[in-house]
Amino acid sequence: MNDPFRYDLPNSFSVNKNISVLNRKLQILVKVFPHTNSLGSANNRKLFTNHGLHRNKPGKKLVNFQLALFLLTTFDRKTSHPVSLGWYETSDGDNLHCDVNQVKTFNP
Repeated sequence: MNDPFRYDLPNSFSVNKNISVLNRKLQILVKVFPHTNSLGSANNRKLFTNHGLHRNKPGKKLVNFQLALFLLTTFDRKTSHPVSLGWYETSDGDNLHCDVNQVKTFNP
């Protein structure tokens, strides 16, 4: 999730400049690594408290809704089924055998 701006500080302050640089670097990292995802947070001033540092109730609800939607869509994706190894233990000792298409291993 992107880092939100601090509305309690002026835009020319170095913290807000560093936040925008950090957000751009995060977007680049998300593009480089395919197993990562990014949620863009809305930086609307109306979603923050009067002093501008924390999110207000609608801002928190929006973040919760975005996270819930992201999790639901992530878990709803159809992926390939796990491959069953089919290992089983035989009664003739500690030897382990597997199905026809798999490698057989024996413990000495």
